[in-house]
Amino acid sequence: MDLQFTEGLRRQSRRAPDVEATVFGERRQTWRELADRSGRLAAVLHGAGMAPNDRVAMLALNADRYLEHMLGVWGGGGALNPVNTRWSPAEVAFSLDDCDTRILLVDDQFAPMLPELRARSRSLGAILYPGEGEARGVGITQGYWNRETETRAAFRDGWLRSGDMGFIDEDGYLFIVDRLKDMIVSGGESIDSAEVENALARHPAIASCAVVVLRPASRRCASIAGPISPATNAP
Repeated sequence: MDLQFTEGLRRQSRRAPDVEATVFGERRQTWRELADRSGRLAAVLHGAGMAPNDRVAMLALNADRYLEHMLGVWGGGGALNPVNTRWSPAEVAFSLDDCDTRILLVDDQFAPMLPELRARSRSLGAILYPGEGEARGVGITQGYWNRETETRAAFRDGWLRSGDMGFIDEDGYLFIVDRLKDMIVSGGESIDSAEVENALARHPAIASCAVVVLRPASRRCASIAGPISPATNAP
Protein backbone atom coordinates (compact mmCIF):
# COMPACT_ATOMS: atom_id res chain seq x y z
CA MET A 1 0.00 0.00 0.00
CA ASP A 2 2.79 2.41 0.94
CA LEU A 3 4.56 2.02 -2.41
CA GLN A 4 1.36 2.30 -4.43
CA PHE A 5 -0.03 5.45 -2.86
CA THR A 6 3.03 7.47 -1.80
CA GLU A 7 5.67 6.65 -4.40
CA GLY A 8 4.53 9.61 -6.53
CA LEU A 9 5.05 11.95 -3.59
CA ARG A 10 8.52 10.56 -2.94
CA ARG A 11 9.46 10.85 -6.59
CA GLN A 12 8.31 14.46 -6.87
CA SER A 13 10.00 15.45 -3.60
CA ARG A 14 13.28 14.18 -5.07
CA ARG A 15 12.88 15.53 -8.60
CA ALA A 16 11.29 18.89 -7.88
CA PRO A 17 11.49 19.53 -4.12
CA ASP A 18 11.00 23.30 -4.35
CA VAL A 19 8.19 23.29 -6.92
CA GLU A 20 4.74 24.26 -5.65
CA ALA A 21 2.68 21.17 -4.84
CA THR A 22 -0.53 22.50 -3.23
CA VAL A 23 -2.42 25.79 -3.08
CA PHE A 24 -5.19 26.50 -0.57
CA GLY A 25 -6.20 30.14 -0.24
CA GLU A 26 -3.08 32.07 0.74
CA ARG A 27 -1.29 28.90 1.84
CA ARG A 28 1.18 27.27 -0.52
CA GLN A 29 3.62 24.46 0.00
CA THR A 30 6.28 22.70 -2.04
CA TRP A 31 6.70 18.99 -2.69
CA ARG A 32 9.43 18.92 -0.07
CA GLU A 33 7.12 20.49 2.52
CA LEU A 34 4.24 18.17 1.63
CA ALA A 35 6.48 15.12 2.02
CA ASP A 36 7.84 16.45 5.31
CA ARG A 37 4.44 17.21 6.85
CA SER A 38 2.85 13.94 5.76
CA GLY A 39 5.90 12.04 7.03
CA ARG A 40 5.63 13.72 10.41
CA LEU A 41 1.94 12.88 10.60
CA ALA A 42 2.82 9.24 9.94
CA ALA A 43 5.15 9.40 12.95
CA VAL A 44 2.34 10.90 15.06
CA LEU A 45 -0.01 8.11 13.98
CA HIS A 46 2.55 5.50 15.00
CA GLY A 47 2.84 7.25 18.34
CA ALA A 48 -0.93 7.01 18.70
CA GLY A 49 -0.70 3.24 18.23
CA MET A 50 -1.34 2.77 14.51
CA ALA A 51 -0.11 -0.62 13.30
CA PRO A 52 0.09 -1.85 9.67
CA ASN A 53 -3.35 -1.95 8.01
CA ASP A 54 -5.08 -0.32 11.00
CA ARG A 55 -8.05 1.82 9.98
CA VAL A 56 -7.74 5.57 10.46
CA ALA A 57 -10.85 7.69 9.96
CA MET A 58 -10.80 11.25 8.70
CA LEU A 59 -13.57 13.75 9.45
CA ALA A 60 -12.53 16.96 7.75
CA LEU A 61 -13.43 19.43 5.03
CA ASN A 62 -11.70 19.47 1.66
CA ALA A 63 -8.38 21.32 1.94
CA ASP A 64 -4.64 20.88 1.44
CA ARG A 65 -4.42 19.37 4.93
CA TYR A 66 -6.84 16.65 3.80
CA LEU A 67 -4.26 15.53 1.23
CA GLU A 68 -1.53 15.60 3.89
CA HIS A 69 -3.61 13.35 6.13
CA MET A 70 -4.29 10.88 3.34
CA LEU A 71 -0.59 10.63 2.50
CA GLY A 72 0.35 10.43 6.18
CA VAL A 73 -2.00 7.48 6.80
CA TRP A 74 -0.85 5.63 3.68
CA GLY A 75 2.80 6.43 4.26
CA GLY A 76 2.56 5.08 7.79
CA GLY A 77 1.03 1.82 6.56
CA GLY A 78 -2.55 2.49 7.67
CA ALA A 79 -5.86 2.13 5.81
CA LEU A 80 -7.91 5.29 5.29
CA ASN A 81 -11.57 5.46 6.37
CA PRO A 82 -12.94 8.78 5.00
CA VAL A 83 -16.06 9.81 6.91
CA ASN A 84 -19.01 11.46 5.20
CA THR A 85 -19.16 15.00 6.62
CA ARG A 86 -22.97 15.06 6.31
CA TRP A 87 -23.49 12.15 8.68
CA SER A 88 -24.90 12.53 12.17
CA PRO A 89 -22.76 11.53 15.20
CA ALA A 90 -24.68 8.24 15.41
CA GLU A 91 -23.92 7.44 11.78
CA VAL A 92 -20.26 8.38 12.15
CA ALA A 93 -19.93 6.22 15.27
CA PHE A 94 -21.49 3.28 13.44
CA SER A 95 -19.02 3.64 10.56
CA LEU A 96 -16.09 3.70 13.00
CA ASP A 97 -17.23 0.58 14.84
CA ASP A 98 -18.22 -1.24 11.66
CA CYS A 99 -14.59 -1.44 10.48
CA ASP A 100 -12.93 -1.26 13.93
CA THR A 101 -11.46 2.21 13.46
CA ARG A 102 -9.42 3.24 16.51
CA ILE A 103 -7.92 6.56 15.39
CA LEU A 104 -9.85 9.59 14.14
CA LEU A 105 -8.37 12.64 12.39
CA VAL A 106 -10.73 15.59 12.79
CA ASP A 107 -10.60 19.32 12.07
CA ASP A 108 -12.03 22.15 14.15
CA GLN A 109 -15.27 22.26 12.16
CA PHE A 110 -16.41 18.96 13.69
CA ALA A 111 -15.01 19.36 17.21
CA PRO A 112 -18.52 19.84 18.74
CA MET A 113 -19.37 16.31 17.58
CA LEU A 114 -16.56 14.65 19.55
CA PRO A 115 -18.24 14.18 22.98
CA GLU A 116 -21.13 12.25 21.41
CA LEU A 117 -18.73 10.25 19.22
CA ARG A 118 -16.74 9.22 22.29
CA ALA A 119 -19.93 8.13 24.03
CA ARG A 120 -21.31 6.16 21.08
CA SER A 121 -18.24 4.53 19.52
CA ARG A 122 -16.85 1.34 21.06
CA SER A 123 -13.73 1.18 18.90
CA LEU A 124 -12.47 4.79 18.95
CA GLY A 125 -9.27 5.10 20.97
CA ALA A 126 -7.43 8.28 19.93
CA ILE A 127 -8.45 11.57 18.34
CA LEU A 128 -5.92 13.67 16.44
CA TYR A 129 -6.51 17.29 15.58
CA PRO A 130 -4.79 18.64 12.43
CA GLY A 131 -2.05 21.18 12.99
CA GLU A 132 -0.34 21.70 16.29
CA GLY A 133 -0.93 22.17 20.01
CA GLU A 134 -1.86 25.66 21.21
CA ALA A 135 -1.63 27.22 24.68
CA ARG A 136 -3.01 30.28 26.46
CA GLY A 137 -2.68 31.45 30.07
CA VAL A 138 -0.91 33.77 32.52
CA GLY A 139 2.37 31.84 32.14
CA ILE A 140 2.45 32.08 28.35
CA THR A 141 4.64 34.70 26.68
CA GLN A 142 2.98 37.69 25.06
CA GLY A 143 5.33 37.62 22.09
CA TYR A 144 8.90 38.08 20.88
CA TRP A 145 10.72 41.25 21.94
CA ASN A 146 10.76 43.77 19.07
CA ARG A 147 9.78 41.06 16.55
CA GLU A 148 6.24 41.83 15.46
CA THR A 149 6.30 39.58 12.36
CA GLU A 150 7.43 36.52 14.34
CA THR A 151 4.89 37.28 17.08
CA ARG A 152 1.99 37.43 14.61
CA ALA A 153 3.08 34.13 13.09
CA ALA A 154 3.37 32.46 16.51
CA PHE A 155 -0.12 33.38 17.75
CA ARG A 156 -3.64 32.63 16.51
CA ASP A 157 -6.61 34.32 18.19
CA GLY A 158 -4.58 34.82 21.36
CA TRP A 159 -3.28 31.23 21.47
CA LEU A 160 0.45 30.43 21.21
CA ARG A 161 1.17 27.88 18.49
CA SER A 162 3.57 25.49 20.19
CA GLY A 163 4.96 23.62 17.19
CA ASP A 164 4.20 20.34 18.95
CA MET A 165 2.07 17.59 17.39
CA GLY A 166 0.20 15.01 19.40
CA PHE A 167 -3.05 13.25 20.06
CA ILE A 168 -5.80 13.04 22.67
CA ASP A 169 -6.63 9.57 23.99
CA GLU A 170 -9.99 8.16 25.05
CA ASP A 171 -9.57 9.62 28.56
CA GLY A 172 -8.90 13.13 27.30
CA TYR A 173 -5.14 13.12 27.97
CA LEU A 174 -2.88 14.97 25.50
CA PHE A 175 0.27 13.15 24.31
CA ILE A 176 3.05 15.04 22.51
CA VAL A 177 4.81 12.77 20.04
CA ASP A 178 6.51 14.95 17.42
CA ARG A 179 7.51 18.46 16.39
CA LEU A 180 5.79 20.31 13.56
CA LYS A 181 8.83 22.56 13.29
CA ASP A 182 12.13 21.22 12.00
CA MET A 183 14.32 22.35 14.93
CA ILE A 184 15.44 19.73 17.44
CA VAL A 185 16.95 20.79 20.77
CA SER A 186 19.52 18.46 22.31
CA GLY A 187 21.95 19.34 25.11
CA GLY A 188 21.11 23.02 24.74
CA GLU A 189 22.01 22.99 21.04
CA SER A 190 19.56 23.52 18.17
CA ILE A 191 19.71 20.91 15.39
CA ASP A 192 18.00 21.62 12.07
CA SER A 193 16.54 18.26 11.04
CA ALA A 194 16.30 19.43 7.41
CA GLU A 195 20.06 19.99 7.30
CA VAL A 196 20.70 16.48 8.63
CA GLU A 197 18.25 15.01 6.12
CA ASN A 198 19.89 16.92 3.25
CA ALA A 199 23.32 15.64 4.29
CA LEU A 200 22.05 12.06 4.36
CA ALA A 201 20.24 12.46 1.03
CA ARG A 202 23.50 13.37 -0.73
CA HIS A 203 24.80 9.83 -0.18
CA PRO A 204 24.40 7.85 -3.42
CA ALA A 205 23.11 4.78 -1.59
CA ILE A 206 20.15 6.66 -0.03
CA ALA A 207 16.93 7.32 -1.97
CA SER A 208 15.01 9.11 0.78
CA CYS A 209 15.27 9.68 4.52
CA ALA A 210 13.66 11.39 7.50
CA VAL A 211 15.17 12.54 10.79
CA VAL A 212 13.07 11.92 13.91
CA VAL A 213 13.53 12.34 17.64
CA LEU A 214 13.78 9.23 19.78
CA ARG A 215 13.10 9.15 23.50
CA PRO A 216 15.58 11.47 25.28
CA ALA A 217 18.76 9.71 26.35
CA SER A 218 18.82 12.02 29.37
CA ARG A 219 16.99 15.08 30.65
CA ARG A 220 19.30 17.36 28.67
CA CYS A 221 19.85 15.38 25.50
CA ALA A 222 17.48 14.07 22.85
CA SER A 223 18.61 11.26 20.57
CA ILE A 224 17.86 11.49 16.87
CA ALA A 225 17.61 8.78 14.24
CA GLY A 226 17.43 8.84 10.45
CA PRO A 227 15.46 5.95 8.91
CA ILE A 228 16.29 5.66 5.22
CA SER A 229 15.09 4.03 2.00
CA PRO A 230 18.06 2.59 0.07
CA ALA A 231 18.54 3.57 -3.54
CA THR A 232 17.57 0.85 -6.01
CA ASN A 233 20.78 1.10 -8.05
CA ALA A 234 23.12 2.03 -5.24
CA PRO A 235 26.83 1.54 -6.03
